[in-house]
Amino acid sequence: IYAHKIVVLLAGSLVLFYALSLISSKHMDYKLIQLTPLSILFILFLSWSALGYLYSAHPEKSLFLTIQSLGAMLLYLGLILHIQRESQIETVLKILLCFGGVLALLGILQQFSFPFLKNPVHPRQISTSLFVHKNIFSGYLVSLIPLSCLVYLSSFSKIWKYIAGILFILFLTALGFSGSRGGQLVVIISLPAIMGYLIFNKDLKRTMLLAQGIVASIILYLVIDSIAKKLALQIGGSGIVDGRASLVNLVQGGFSLQIVGGQWLNRILFWQGAWEIFKDHWLIGSGPLSFSLLFPKYLLNFTPIIKNQFLTSGAPPHAHNLFIQTASDSGLIGIGLMLAFLTIFYIRAYKLFRVSSFEIRSTVFFFAIAVTCFLVHHMGEYNWPSPMFIF
Repeated sequence: IYAHKIVVLLAGSLVLFYALSLISSKHMDYKLIQLTPLSILFILFLSWSALGYLYSAHPEKSLFLTIQSLGAMLLYLGLILHIQRESQIETVLKILLCFGGVLALLGILQQFSFPFLKNPVHPRQISTSLFVHKNIFSGYLVSLIPLSCLVYLSSFSKIWKYIAGILFILFLTALGFSGSRGGQLVVIISLPAIMGYLIFNKDLKRTMLLAQGIVASIILYLVIDSIAKKLALQIGGSGIVDGRASLVNLVQGGFSLQIVGGQWLNRILFWQGAWEIFKDHWLIGSGPLSFSLLFPKYLLNFTPIIKNQFLTSGAPPHAHNLFIQTASDSGLIGIGLMLAFLTIFYIRAYKLFRVSSFEIRSTVFFFAIAVTCFLVHHMGEYNWPSPMFIF
Protein backbone atom coordinates (compact mmCIF):
# COMPACT_ATOMS: atom_id res chain seq x y z
CA ILE A 1 0.00 0.00 0.00
CA TYR A 2 2.83 2.38 0.87
CA ALA A 3 4.54 1.74 -2.50
CA HIS A 4 1.30 2.40 -4.39
CA LYS A 5 0.86 5.71 -2.55
CA ILE A 6 4.32 6.79 -3.69
CA VAL A 7 3.52 5.77 -7.27
CA VAL A 8 0.26 7.75 -7.26
CA LEU A 9 2.03 10.77 -5.77
CA LEU A 10 4.72 10.61 -8.45
CA ALA A 11 2.10 10.25 -11.18
CA GLY A 12 0.27 13.31 -9.83
CA SER A 13 3.51 15.30 -9.87
CA LEU A 14 4.11 14.24 -13.47
CA VAL A 15 0.64 15.43 -14.48
CA LEU A 16 1.55 18.84 -13.06
CA PHE A 17 4.93 18.79 -14.82
CA TYR A 18 3.31 17.96 -18.17
CA ALA A 19 0.67 20.66 -17.71
CA LEU A 20 3.31 23.30 -16.99
CA SER A 21 5.40 22.17 -19.96
CA LEU A 22 2.34 22.31 -22.19
CA ILE A 23 1.53 25.86 -21.06
CA SER A 24 5.08 27.06 -21.73
CA SER A 25 5.23 25.31 -25.13
CA LYS A 26 3.55 28.30 -26.81
CA HIS A 27 6.91 30.04 -26.94
CA MET A 28 8.92 27.05 -28.18
CA ASP A 29 10.31 25.96 -31.53
CA TYR A 30 7.79 23.41 -32.83
CA LYS A 31 10.46 21.71 -34.94
CA LEU A 32 12.10 20.54 -31.70
CA ILE A 33 8.95 19.00 -30.24
CA GLN A 34 7.82 16.91 -33.20
CA LEU A 35 7.56 13.20 -32.43
CA THR A 36 10.04 10.94 -34.19
CA PRO A 37 9.38 7.28 -35.09
CA LEU A 38 11.49 6.33 -32.06
CA SER A 39 9.35 8.51 -29.77
CA ILE A 40 6.12 7.15 -31.24
CA LEU A 41 7.24 3.54 -30.66
CA PHE A 42 8.17 4.32 -27.06
CA ILE A 43 4.81 5.97 -26.39
CA LEU A 44 2.96 3.09 -28.05
CA PHE A 45 4.85 0.59 -25.88
CA LEU A 46 3.97 2.48 -22.70
CA SER A 47 0.36 2.83 -23.85
CA TRP A 48 0.06 -0.89 -24.48
CA SER A 49 1.52 -1.61 -21.04
CA ALA A 50 -1.09 0.68 -19.49
CA LEU A 51 -3.95 -0.90 -21.45
CA GLY A 52 -2.95 -4.32 -20.16
CA TYR A 53 -4.84 -3.57 -16.95
CA LEU A 54 -8.12 -4.01 -18.86
CA TYR A 55 -7.53 -7.71 -19.56
CA SER A 56 -5.01 -8.65 -16.87
CA ALA A 57 -5.16 -11.96 -15.02
CA HIS A 58 -3.92 -10.06 -11.96
CA PRO A 59 -5.57 -6.58 -12.16
CA GLU A 60 -4.63 -5.57 -8.60
CA LYS A 61 -0.92 -5.82 -9.41
CA SER A 62 -1.29 -4.64 -13.01
CA LEU A 63 -2.68 -1.33 -11.78
CA PHE A 64 0.80 -0.57 -10.40
CA LEU A 65 2.44 -0.75 -13.84
CA THR A 66 -0.51 0.98 -15.51
CA ILE A 67 -0.04 4.07 -13.33
CA GLN A 68 3.72 3.88 -13.84
CA SER A 69 3.38 3.65 -17.62
CA LEU A 70 0.98 6.59 -17.84
CA GLY A 71 3.28 8.62 -15.60
CA ALA A 72 6.28 7.73 -17.76
CA MET A 73 4.39 8.90 -20.86
CA LEU A 74 3.64 12.25 -19.24
CA LEU A 75 7.25 12.64 -18.15
CA TYR A 76 8.54 11.82 -21.62
CA LEU A 77 6.12 14.17 -23.38
CA GLY A 78 6.81 16.88 -20.81
CA LEU A 79 10.56 16.58 -21.37
CA ILE A 80 10.05 16.80 -25.14
CA LEU A 81 8.17 20.06 -24.62
CA HIS A 82 10.53 21.39 -21.96
CA ILE A 83 13.99 20.62 -23.38
CA GLN A 84 14.94 23.05 -26.12
CA ARG A 85 18.69 23.47 -25.64
CA GLU A 86 21.68 21.16 -25.27
CA SER A 87 22.49 22.78 -21.93
CA GLN A 88 19.17 21.52 -20.54
CA ILE A 89 20.11 17.94 -21.45
CA GLU A 90 23.42 18.43 -19.66
CA THR A 91 21.56 19.72 -16.59
CA VAL A 92 19.28 16.66 -16.55
CA LEU A 93 22.32 14.39 -16.85
CA LYS A 94 24.11 16.17 -13.99
CA ILE A 95 21.06 15.93 -11.71
CA LEU A 96 20.70 12.22 -12.54
CA LEU A 97 24.35 11.55 -11.71
CA CYS A 98 24.34 13.57 -8.48
CA PHE A 99 21.20 11.80 -7.26
CA GLY A 100 22.82 8.48 -8.13
CA GLY A 101 25.93 9.54 -6.24
CA VAL A 102 23.89 10.15 -3.08
CA LEU A 103 22.33 6.68 -3.37
CA ALA A 104 25.74 5.10 -3.98
CA LEU A 105 27.17 6.87 -0.93
CA LEU A 106 24.31 5.54 1.20
CA GLY A 107 25.06 2.04 -0.07
CA ILE A 108 28.71 2.45 0.97
CA LEU A 109 27.79 3.84 4.40
CA GLN A 110 25.65 0.76 5.02
CA GLN A 111 28.91 -1.16 5.49
CA PHE A 112 29.20 0.46 8.91
CA SER A 113 25.88 -1.04 10.05
CA PHE A 114 24.11 2.18 10.98
CA PRO A 115 20.69 1.09 12.32
CA PHE A 116 18.81 3.80 10.39
CA LEU A 117 20.32 2.55 7.09
CA LYS A 118 19.46 -1.11 7.60
CA ASN A 119 17.30 -2.74 4.94
CA PRO A 120 14.04 -3.71 6.70
CA VAL A 121 13.02 -6.15 3.96
CA HIS A 122 16.33 -7.97 3.39
CA PRO A 123 18.45 -7.31 6.50
CA ARG A 124 21.21 -9.74 5.42
CA GLN A 125 21.86 -7.72 2.26
CA ILE A 126 24.40 -5.19 3.50
CA SER A 127 24.46 -2.76 0.56
CA THR A 128 21.13 -1.89 -1.07
CA SER A 129 20.99 1.89 -0.45
CA LEU A 130 17.30 2.92 -0.56
CA PHE A 131 16.40 0.01 -2.83
CA VAL A 132 14.61 -3.12 -1.67
CA HIS A 133 17.10 -5.60 -3.13
CA LYS A 134 20.78 -5.60 -4.07
CA ASN A 135 20.04 -6.61 -7.67
CA ILE A 136 17.81 -3.57 -8.13
CA PHE A 137 20.55 -1.35 -6.68
CA SER A 138 23.19 -2.81 -8.98
CA GLY A 139 20.87 -2.49 -11.98
CA TYR A 140 20.62 1.22 -11.20
CA LEU A 141 24.39 1.64 -10.89
CA VAL A 142 25.46 -0.17 -14.06
CA SER A 143 23.86 2.45 -16.33
CA LEU A 144 25.27 5.40 -14.36
CA ILE A 145 28.89 4.25 -14.63
CA PRO A 146 29.16 4.89 -18.43
CA LEU A 147 27.32 8.22 -18.03
CA SER A 148 29.78 9.37 -15.35
CA CYS A 149 32.59 8.44 -17.77
CA LEU A 150 30.90 10.59 -20.43
CA VAL A 151 30.81 13.66 -18.19
CA TYR A 152 34.36 13.12 -16.94
CA LEU A 153 35.89 12.55 -20.37
CA SER A 154 33.86 15.20 -22.25
CA SER A 155 34.25 18.97 -22.49
CA PHE A 156 32.40 19.82 -19.27
CA SER A 157 33.78 22.39 -16.84
CA LYS A 158 36.76 21.48 -14.66
CA ILE A 159 34.69 21.27 -11.49
CA TRP A 160 32.24 18.86 -13.14
CA LYS A 161 35.13 16.68 -14.26
CA TYR A 162 36.17 16.34 -10.61
CA ILE A 163 32.57 15.66 -9.55
CA ALA A 164 32.09 13.06 -12.28
CA GLY A 165 35.37 11.38 -11.33
CA ILE A 166 34.27 11.14 -7.69
CA LEU A 167 30.86 9.79 -8.74
CA PHE A 168 32.50 7.16 -10.96
CA ILE A 169 34.54 5.93 -7.99
CA LEU A 170 31.45 5.92 -5.74
CA PHE A 171 29.42 3.95 -8.29
CA LEU A 172 32.09 1.29 -8.72
CA THR A 173 32.74 1.01 -4.98
CA ALA A 174 29.04 0.71 -4.16
CA LEU A 175 28.62 -1.93 -6.86
CA GLY A 176 31.47 -3.91 -5.31
CA PHE A 177 29.73 -3.88 -1.93
CA SER A 178 26.32 -4.70 -3.39
CA GLY A 179 27.22 -8.36 -3.86
CA SER A 180 25.14 -8.51 -7.03
CA ARG A 181 27.10 -10.84 -9.27
CA GLY A 182 25.02 -9.98 -12.30
CA GLY A 183 25.69 -6.24 -11.92
CA GLN A 184 29.40 -6.83 -11.26
CA LEU A 185 29.64 -9.05 -14.35
CA VAL A 186 28.02 -6.36 -16.53
CA VAL A 187 30.58 -3.80 -15.38
CA ILE A 188 33.45 -6.26 -15.83
CA ILE A 189 32.35 -6.47 -19.47
CA SER A 190 31.50 -2.78 -20.03
CA LEU A 191 34.67 -1.22 -18.60
CA PRO A 192 37.02 -3.07 -21.01
CA ALA A 193 34.65 -2.06 -23.84
CA ILE A 194 35.00 1.60 -22.82
CA MET A 195 38.77 1.31 -22.53
CA GLY A 196 38.89 -0.46 -25.91
CA TYR A 197 36.97 2.43 -27.49
CA LEU A 198 39.41 4.97 -26.07
CA ILE A 199 42.44 2.93 -27.16
CA PHE A 200 40.94 2.49 -30.65
CA ASN A 201 40.70 6.28 -30.90
CA LYS A 202 44.33 6.55 -29.65
CA ASP A 203 43.19 8.56 -26.65
CA LEU A 204 45.81 7.24 -24.24
CA LYS A 205 45.41 10.14 -21.80
CA ARG A 206 41.73 9.40 -21.16
CA THR A 207 42.48 5.68 -21.06
CA MET A 208 44.95 6.29 -18.24
CA LEU A 209 42.43 8.48 -16.41
CA LEU A 210 39.83 5.73 -16.62
CA ALA A 211 42.34 3.17 -15.36
CA GLN A 212 43.23 5.46 -12.45
CA GLY A 213 39.56 5.76 -11.55
CA ILE A 214 39.19 1.96 -11.50
CA VAL A 215 42.29 1.57 -9.31
CA ALA A 216 41.04 4.30 -6.94
CA SER A 217 37.69 2.48 -6.65
CA ILE A 218 39.39 -0.80 -5.76
CA ILE A 219 41.59 0.90 -3.14
CA LEU A 220 38.60 2.69 -1.60
CA TYR A 221 36.67 -0.57 -1.54
CA LEU A 222 39.48 -2.45 0.22
CA VAL A 223 40.01 0.33 2.78
CA ILE A 224 36.30 0.61 3.67
CA ASP A 225 35.91 -3.17 3.72
CA SER A 226 38.81 -3.51 6.17
CA ILE A 227 37.54 -0.73 8.45
CA ALA A 228 33.96 -2.05 8.41
CA LYS A 229 35.07 -5.57 9.34
CA LYS A 230 37.21 -4.30 12.23
CA LEU A 231 34.31 -2.21 13.55
CA ALA A 232 31.97 -5.20 13.21
CA LEU A 233 34.36 -7.36 15.23
CA GLN A 234 34.63 -4.72 17.96
CA ILE A 235 30.85 -4.41 18.19
CA GLY A 236 29.83 -8.04 17.70
CA GLY A 237 32.84 -9.95 18.90
CA SER A 238 34.57 -12.88 17.23
CA GLY A 239 31.26 -14.62 16.56
CA ILE A 240 30.11 -11.98 14.07
CA VAL A 241 29.05 -13.34 10.69
CA ASP A 242 29.95 -11.21 7.69
CA GLY A 243 26.83 -11.12 5.52
CA ARG A 244 28.52 -9.40 2.60
CA ALA A 245 28.74 -11.17 -0.72
CA SER A 246 31.03 -8.63 -2.31
CA LEU A 247 33.64 -8.21 -5.01
CA VAL A 248 36.16 -10.17 -2.94
CA ASN A 249 33.79 -13.16 -2.98
CA LEU A 250 33.48 -12.79 -6.74
CA VAL A 251 37.25 -12.90 -7.22
CA GLN A 252 37.54 -15.85 -4.81
CA GLY A 253 35.01 -17.92 -6.77
CA GLY A 254 31.68 -16.20 -6.36
CA PHE A 255 30.43 -17.87 -9.56
CA SER A 256 30.77 -21.33 -8.06
CA LEU A 257 28.71 -24.26 -9.29
CA GLN A 258 26.67 -24.14 -6.08
CA ILE A 259 25.70 -20.51 -6.65
CA VAL A 260 24.96 -21.08 -10.32
CA GLY A 261 22.90 -24.15 -9.49
CA GLY A 262 20.92 -22.34 -6.82
CA GLN A 263 20.24 -18.94 -8.37
CA TRP A 264 20.64 -19.13 -12.13
CA LEU A 265 19.11 -22.55 -12.69
CA ASN A 266 16.00 -21.28 -10.91
CA ARG A 267 15.88 -18.52 -13.50
CA ILE A 268 15.69 -21.12 -16.25
CA LEU A 269 12.49 -22.39 -14.63
CA PHE A 270 11.16 -18.83 -14.45
CA TRP A 271 11.95 -18.25 -18.12
CA GLN A 272 10.36 -21.53 -19.13
CA GLY A 273 7.25 -20.67 -17.12
CA ALA A 274 7.01 -17.26 -18.79
CA TRP A 275 7.36 -18.95 -22.19
CA GLU A 276 4.49 -21.29 -21.38
CA ILE A 277 2.36 -18.31 -20.33
CA PHE A 278 3.27 -16.55 -23.58
CA LYS A 279 2.19 -19.56 -25.64
CA ASP A 280 -1.26 -19.43 -24.04
CA HIS A 281 -1.56 -15.61 -24.32
CA TRP A 282 0.62 -15.04 -27.37
CA LEU A 283 -1.11 -12.02 -28.89
CA ILE A 284 -1.90 -9.61 -26.05
CA GLY A 285 -0.27 -11.33 -23.07
CA SER A 286 -1.65 -12.15 -19.64
CA GLY A 287 -1.48 -8.59 -18.34
CA PRO A 288 1.21 -6.49 -16.64
CA LEU A 289 2.94 -8.14 -13.67
CA SER A 290 0.62 -11.16 -13.78
CA PHE A 291 3.56 -13.58 -13.93
CA SER A 292 3.77 -13.93 -10.14
CA LEU A 293 0.16 -15.15 -10.01
CA LEU A 294 0.33 -17.52 -12.99
CA PHE A 295 3.79 -19.07 -12.60
CA PRO A 296 2.96 -21.42 -9.67
CA LYS A 297 0.04 -22.84 -11.66
CA TYR A 298 2.11 -23.35 -14.81
CA LEU A 299 5.01 -24.85 -12.84
CA LEU A 300 2.81 -27.82 -11.96
CA ASN A 301 2.02 -28.51 -15.62
CA PHE A 302 5.26 -28.20 -17.60
CA THR A 303 8.31 -30.47 -17.69
CA PRO A 304 11.59 -28.64 -16.92
CA ILE A 305 14.02 -28.62 -19.82
CA ILE A 306 16.77 -29.66 -17.40
CA LYS A 307 16.16 -33.22 -16.29
CA ASN A 308 15.08 -33.66 -12.66
CA GLN A 309 15.28 -29.95 -11.99
CA PHE A 310 13.12 -28.50 -9.23
CA LEU A 311 12.57 -25.03 -7.81
CA THR A 312 14.85 -24.27 -4.85
CA SER A 313 13.32 -20.90 -3.96
CA GLY A 314 9.88 -19.51 -3.30
CA ALA A 315 7.48 -18.23 -5.95
CA PRO A 316 9.25 -15.47 -7.92
CA PRO A 317 7.82 -11.93 -8.12
CA HIS A 318 8.79 -11.76 -11.80
CA ALA A 319 10.44 -13.78 -14.57
CA HIS A 320 13.92 -12.29 -14.05
CA ASN A 321 14.20 -11.32 -17.71
CA LEU A 322 12.94 -8.11 -19.28
CA PHE A 323 12.24 -9.58 -22.71
CA ILE A 324 10.61 -12.83 -21.60
CA GLN A 325 8.46 -11.08 -19.01
CA THR A 326 7.39 -8.45 -21.55
CA ALA A 327 6.38 -11.22 -23.96
CA SER A 328 4.48 -13.00 -21.17
CA ASP A 329 2.75 -9.85 -19.89
CA SER A 330 2.14 -7.94 -23.13
CA GLY A 331 2.18 -10.63 -25.78
CA LEU A 332 3.48 -10.36 -29.32
CA ILE A 333 2.27 -6.77 -29.57
CA GLY A 334 4.21 -5.61 -26.50
CA ILE A 335 7.46 -7.43 -27.23
CA GLY A 336 7.19 -6.40 -30.88
CA LEU A 337 6.97 -2.72 -29.93
CA MET A 338 9.91 -3.08 -27.57
CA LEU A 339 12.13 -4.85 -30.10
CA ALA A 340 11.19 -2.37 -32.83
CA PHE A 341 12.11 0.52 -30.52
CA LEU A 342 15.47 -1.02 -29.61
CA THR A 343 16.26 -1.88 -33.23
CA ILE A 344 15.64 1.67 -34.43
CA PHE A 345 17.55 3.07 -31.43
CA TYR A 346 20.69 1.09 -32.24
CA ILE A 347 20.40 1.77 -35.99
CA ARG A 348 20.11 5.52 -35.32
CA ALA A 349 23.00 5.38 -32.85
CA TYR A 350 25.19 3.52 -35.36
CA LYS A 351 24.43 5.96 -38.19
CA LEU A 352 25.05 8.98 -35.95
CA PHE A 353 28.25 7.40 -34.66
CA ARG A 354 29.62 6.92 -38.19
CA VAL A 355 29.07 10.44 -39.54
CA SER A 356 29.74 12.60 -36.46
CA SER A 357 32.78 14.28 -34.95
CA PHE A 358 34.76 12.59 -32.17
CA GLU A 359 32.97 14.48 -29.37
CA ILE A 360 29.49 13.58 -30.66
CA ARG A 361 30.62 10.00 -31.36
CA SER A 362 31.75 9.70 -27.76
CA THR A 363 28.39 10.97 -26.50
CA VAL A 364 26.54 8.46 -28.68
CA PHE A 365 28.89 5.66 -27.61
CA PHE A 366 28.50 6.24 -23.87
CA PHE A 367 24.72 6.59 -24.05
CA ALA A 368 24.53 3.39 -26.12
CA ILE A 369 26.77 1.61 -23.58
CA ALA A 370 24.52 2.82 -20.73
CA VAL A 371 21.40 1.46 -22.47
CA THR A 372 23.21 -1.78 -23.31
CA CYS A 373 24.32 -2.24 -19.68
CA PHE A 374 20.70 -1.83 -18.60
CA LEU A 375 19.51 -4.40 -21.14
CA VAL A 376 22.25 -6.94 -20.41
CA HIS A 377 21.61 -6.72 -16.67
CA HIS A 378 17.91 -7.22 -17.34
CA MET A 379 18.63 -10.50 -19.08
CA GLY A 380 18.61 -11.87 -15.54
CA GLU A 381 16.41 -9.31 -13.79
CA TYR A 382 13.17 -7.38 -14.26
CA ASN A 383 13.31 -4.01 -12.51
CA TRP A 384 11.62 -1.97 -15.24
CA PRO A 385 8.39 -1.23 -13.30
CA SER A 386 10.35 0.43 -10.48
CA PRO A 387 10.04 4.26 -10.49
CA MET A 388 13.85 4.58 -10.56
CA PHE A 389 13.92 2.80 -13.95
CA ILE A 390 10.68 3.54 -15.78
CA PHE A 391 10.93 7.26 -14.95
